[in-house]
Amino acid sequence: MKRLLLLLFIFGVCLQADTETSKKLNIVTINPSPVVKIASGDSTTVQLIVAIKPGLHIQANPVNDQYLIPATVTINDAGGLKVDAPSYPPGHSFVLTSGDTLLVYEDKVVILLPVSVPREAAGGQFNISGELQYQACDSTRCFIPRAAPFTIPVEIFTH
Repeated sequence: MKRLLLLLFIFGVCLQADTETSKKLNIVTINPSPVVKIASGDSTTVQLIVAIKPGLHIQANPVNDQYLIPATVTINDAGGLKVDAPSYPPGHSFVLTSGDTLLVYEDKVVILLPVSVPREAAGGQFNISGELQYQACDSTRCFIPRAAPFTIPVEIFTH
């Protein structure tokens, strides 16, 4: 029964959220690292800094219930670079009025992206582009799942 109530809260309440309203909220702002400078053959970790609008939260990754939608980074184009699986920080507990507990991110969260440059890579400017898929909620309703695009500029230099 608790699971049913949780599902009704998360998914049913989404229907109450006005799509246009959620578009105007600017729920998340993604601030990737400034230009990442890296030598061919080297690797580094890039910080993807996600600022979440006050009063809202997004589901963490991993979530504590299989029916929730976790925050997930997808790389669309790595510009010839290798981007390994993101490292997500742990979420913190958010207790619903039903007593159920969610794992969420609020305020600011830093997602780490391991980036490697092939040894044979030519020097120059490249971009890593992707998006953060997430579902945001406030204390009374959830919004439709959304995606926030990002671009990380990378400058490769040769030894």
